[in-house]
Amino acid sequence: MGADFFKWPDCPLYPPPSWFELRGTELGLDADQIRFAAALITLGGPDSRSNSMAASLAGMSLSRTEAFRLARSVKVRKLINEAEETKSGKREPLTEDQIDERIDQMIRSPNDLAASKGIELRQRRKLDERAKYDEKLHYTPDENDRDLVCALPLSGTKRGNRTRGLFSAIWKHHKL
Repeated sequence: MGADFFKWPDCPLYPPPSWFELRGTELGLDADQIRFAAALITLGGPDSRSNSMAASLAGMSLSRTEAFRLARSVKVRKLINEAEETKSGKREPLTEDQIDERIDQMIRSPNDLAASKGIELRQRRKLDERAKYDEKLHYTPDENDRDLVCALPLSGTKRGNRTRGLFSAIWKHHKL
């Protein structure tokens, strides 16, 4: 089992992953520790006796004792409690604009550590946005070839009845 099986808590009930990353970073948690806290939530909370399982889901190799201590650490507990409060409606969820605003505040912070964490978080969010955008524009190889062929002008030199040129070369390559 490992990080491949990691799943963020259900978003309509709990805050989105971007909230976990922001709030965990503000609390001073590493990315693995944030994922550990989220895995604990999906496994039933910090009192569910699934600390080692949560650690392995988060991609961490911790002993039972280390996982137990991490699950009871103040920062992890605070992150889990705030997520639970958001789920129950006691705390208002942050919008994506509010999350971006708080990241900007971290970047402008005079504290070098907070600023560097904010920059890392901003870069991670940009990569995630780009990946989502690329998924929307995903083409199959056949669609890419079709679009390329349709965009090319039908030009070439005539030799007898055959037209040779870029179009015929691409078409021949596509048939192979």
